[in-house]
Amino acid sequence: MKDQSILCVDDDINLVNALKIILNNSNYRVFTASDGFEALDILKEKPIDIAIVDYKMPRMDGVELLKKIKELNQKVEVLILTGYGTISNAVECIKIGAFDYIIKPFRKDDIIKRIEKLSEARTETPVKDVTQPHYYKFDNLISKTAKMLEIRNTIVKIADNDSTVLILGETGTGKGEIAKAIHDCGKRTNKKFNIIDCASINPNLFESELFGHIKGSFTGASKDKIGLLKTTGEGTLFLDEIADIPKYIQVKLLRAIEEKELRPVGAIQHQKFSARIIAATNTNLYEAMKKDEFRKDLYYRLSVVSIEIPALRERKDDIPLLVDHFIKKFDKDRKLITGIADEALQVIMEYDWPGNVRELENCIERAFSLGVEGKIGADDLPYTIHTPDSCSNTVFSAGKGTMSDYEKEIILKALNASNGNKRQAARNLKIGIATLYRKIKRYNLN
Repeated sequence: MKDQSILCVDDDINLVNALKIILNNSNYRVFTASDGFEALDILKEKPIDIAIVDYKMPRMDGVELLKKIKELNQKVEVLILTGYGTISNAVECIKIGAFDYIIKPFRKDDIIKRIEKLSEARTETPVKDVTQPHYYKFDNLISKTAKMLEIRNTIVKIADNDSTVLILGETGTGKGEIAKAIHDCGKRTNKKFNIIDCASINPNLFESELFGHIKGSFTGASKDKIGLLKTTGEGTLFLDEIADIPKYIQVKLLRAIEEKELRPVGAIQHQKFSARIIAATNTNLYEAMKKDEFRKDLYYRLSVVSIEIPALRERKDDIPLLVDHFIKKFDKDRKLITGIADEALQVIMEYDWPGNVRELENCIERAFSLGVEGKIGADDLPYTIHTPDSCSNTVFSAGKGTMSDYEKEIILKALNASNGNKRQAARNLKIGIATLYRKIKRYNLN
């Protein structure tokens, strides 16, 4: 959409001229203004599609100009220019109605990509569950990046059908939230949403949990049990960490999905079921299939629709929005923490977040646990975030603290990232489960 008109507003004449050159070279029509009042005069006379507005300006700042632009013409999209020192203020602008913010100093590609992303969003069909104009929120699923917008659109398209879905992504990226969004956005929203954590179920009991059993079918089966495939009814059954499903169950699950019927342990007759199946894993299933640990036919049956969630380090523009969301989540109306200081936000933005969104959430929750009041400062963040290169999942090096301190911190992070699932934490740390239990006991982490 290169026929769009763009208004650049900044009191720095050199920056405005640089923007004009960049945008003119990309075939956009460009207007410029040195302050908010001049910008409003242009908006009243010219058909402007996009306004690029500096946050800090004399006479009328970016927030006030944004409000006036929206009062004048809701269809004008606004990009806020900001430095690291005012990122938190730029996030507030997004809540008011800005499309996005751009951090100064910026590169030519940054500007063009943001405008292209904005242009794509303007052509999208509005979605019924979107509560904010330019970043979407399905309960705890929050983002404004292009990749997540694409996932949002996929969710809406598949929400009402019965296709199986396979969600791929690193630990902590929000696979469960995606599954819940698919459930909530469609016809199953008032039906059951059941979850099986495949990594935590005893392999000997998995078949009974999934398909049910009849009385006397094995030792301890004192009464009939209905499995989750049946009790889910017309709702959604979410198979989390599907790569950990026992091999002997994989073929039975495949047949159940294909035929839409199951046979409880010990039973002769098959039973129909109508639950939708959504599966997720952080395991590379291609490698698992090469090692004959996961059936290819089950993979193809599960991945009728495949959704791959980007790691948080690949969508850092979402971090300020997520920080704001988690502060509100944990505050519970007590107003203990009102926001995050700019220097702390800069530290968070520069960290790679190996534990992804879950690790970020734990970081904010930690501040509440420590009794932080006012704004979260850089000193309130875990030291591993300040020194991300000082440790990794399995390697510890000297620096701040002792080797034991680092090991304890990494184990705690792994346990938090897996929500206390020790088997999953051991897998992420690439150590044996027995080793993890010994270290938990050693550091008194129970």
